[in-house]
Formats: sequence, structure tokens, C-alpha cells
Amino acid sequence: MNQILDCLLGDSKNQHQVEGIIDYLTIHFFSTNYKELVKEVLGVSMKHMIFSEITTLGYTGRFNLLNAIDIRISNDTVKGTLFELKGKGCRFLSGWLKTRKETWSDFIQKVFTFGGNFTRIDFSMNDYEGLLDLPKMAKQVENNYFTSTFRRGDIYNGKNLTDGSSDGTTLYFGSPKSQLRFCFYQKNYEQRRKNGTPLEDSPIINRYELRFRHEKAQGLANYLLSNKELETIIFELINHSLCFYDRTPKSPNAKIDKDWANFIGNHGTLQISLPSNPMALEKSIRWLIQNVSPTMKLIDSIGYIYDVDLLGMIVETGKLSEDKQKMLNTIKEQPDWFKEEIDVYTKELTDKQKKQSTAHTVNSASILRPRQVEYTTFCSTSQQIKEEV
Repeated sequence: MNQILDCLLGDSKNQHQVEGIIDYLTIHFFSTNYKELVKEVLGVSMKHMIFSEITTLGYTGRFNLLNAIDIRISNDTVKGTLFELKGKGCRFLSGWLKTRKETWSDFIQKVFTFGGNFTRIDFSMNDYEGLLDLPKMAKQVENNYFTSTFRRGDIYNGKNLTDGSSDGTTLYFGSPKSQLRFCFYQKNYEQRRKNGTPLEDSPIINRYELRFRHEKAQGLANYLLSNKELETIIFELINHSLCFYDRTPKSPNAKIDKDWANFIGNHGTLQISLPSNPMALEKSIRWLIQNVSPTMKLIDSIGYIYDVDLLGMIVETGKLSEDKQKMLNTIKEQPDWFKEEIDVYTKELTDKQKKQSTAHTVNSASILRPRQVEYTTFCSTSQQIKEEV
């Protein structure tokens, strides 16, 4: 089991059709000693966190770390302390564990040692091959070509009203308040809607989320410490809760849908991992690359013509906000936590530079230099005119 848990911290390149990740955590402690909990359970410093007097959920305040982890505090021992780690927060946690040479087993044990209860665990599976045709499954649900232990479900087919394009299909099984809920959606369409990423450039086709709450979440945490194989449990749970057919299940010749049978029976390809690169700068980097880089290139090129570092001067005049300054301080103190993320951006930008260099070798060599010569000639001519006048 330790090998499976250690695999949750794996950073090997995905060679599987489906990759499993822990994508969301909430952990409740009856203790109000949040400083000790943050130090002993998460293993991070309070000085990197930003405090806000936010009374959400009846708590008296909230500490936030890198816009990824919330620590809600209270003087009430019943409310206690609440940890909330979103997807990015889970990746931060993975990086910290790897740096300290700890495992998920170590972390879960710490939570239990300090009386913590897992009140929510989202286990997600990233499908890189598109094993399931979700629009087809939506039609199967509408035609009752399935069986389910869930009593409620919803289907959403989003649409961009400006151009008529699809925003993808999402299927929910179970109610929002139930202790177990499934959410299957087209991740590539979500990335196009949110980030403008072309469908063919999105590595993940579908995402299948299993959302555990309260007793179900605590039970899953205990499973992670048991001798049972997590991937087997996950697929057994899905198979017990859902099954899709080629026609109504009560039909005499009804057969299990081939895609569904392949998905359920192929769980040996599931790689349980938790990416450790936190992608703390992803939103900012993507925005710069997609929206700002052309303008930055223009300003840098103009500065080159006039031998003035305009871009550098713009950067120097910028002022960091409190949260960005704390992020910078955190990176300076713990550079290993963020190295993998920087490596990702460095490789991506290097590859992009190589492609552009190959495509524009001739133009790149002839655009800026002539302009500088033209400007020099212009200055000489202007000076000559002045002297003649």
C-alpha cells in the first residue's frame, strides 16, 4: 500500500490513459490552536499567510496561503479550525511532502493524530484518450439506457451564445448535498471556455470526479491507510453505482455499452498520482503569453531601436501587492517547492522560441537591425539639417 500512496507523490510523465489525482480537501479540527495545526500538520509557516476578517461558515477569520489554501479559525471549540485545499493547494501539499521526503500516508496519519476529520475529498481521474463519449452518455441517460443507485442527476450542455459553439457536456450523478456525487465533464471544452485553449491543444479530454463528503470522505482517508488498492476500490465503486447499456436494461437483448465496459474493465491503466508542480503562477503566465506578449514584444522592439530598456523600466516601476510579496518571499525561502513549475514554463517557452526561430529565421535577422540603421540615418540627417540652418 505504501507504494500506492507514494505514487500519489509521483512526478513521472503520464504514460497511462487515465491518471488519478486528489483534487480537493477539507479537514476539520476541534482544536482552536490553528498555529500548531498549520505548523505540525501542513508543515508551513504562518508568516506567509494573509489574514482576512471573513466570517464565512461562522468562523471569525481566515488565513490564506498563495490563493490556494484557506485556514478558517474560531474561538469556538466546536467550530474549531478548518483547512480547505483546492486543486492548486493539493499540489502545493504534494510538493511540500516530497521536499520533506514524506508520503501521503504520513500526512493522513498527522491529521488523525491531531484529531482531524476529512470532511471532503475530491478524487479526480484525468482521461487523456477520451475513453467515454460524454455527449453519447447524456443521450443514454435521457433514453434510460442505464442503471444507477443514485436517485438524482443532472445534465448540462453549455453553449457560447456569441458564436454558437459548444461549452461541453457535464453529467452529475447524485445530489449536491449527498455524501457521494459523481461529476463527469469534458475538460478540453472547459479549458477552451476558460482559457481559450484550442480543443486539440488540451492534453486532458475528460475528467471524472468522485466527490466524497463527511463519513464517505473519512472512510476514503482510512482506505488510503489500509491494505486495499485504491484504484480497484474506485472502479468498483463506480461500477456499483452506474452501468450503461446499448438499450434499455430491461430489454431481452440488452448488453453493457462497449465503451463503458472498456472503461470499467481497464482500471489497471489508472495511475494514481498527485502532480507536485503547484502552478502558482499559471494564471499570470498564461495571461502574459496569450494576451500581453505581443505588446511586450512591441515595446521591447521599440526600446531596442532607441537603445532604451522600456520593458525593464516598466517592470521596475511596478509595485507588488501584499499577497504577491508574500508569494515572492515564500519562493525565496523554499525554491524547491516551485522549481518544477518554473521548469514547466521554461521548457514550454523554450520550445515555442525554437518553433518561432525555425519559422522566422530570415525575418528575425532582418527586422530590427535595419530599423536601427534607419533611425541612425534619420538622426544624422536631422543633425545635418540643423547645422545647415
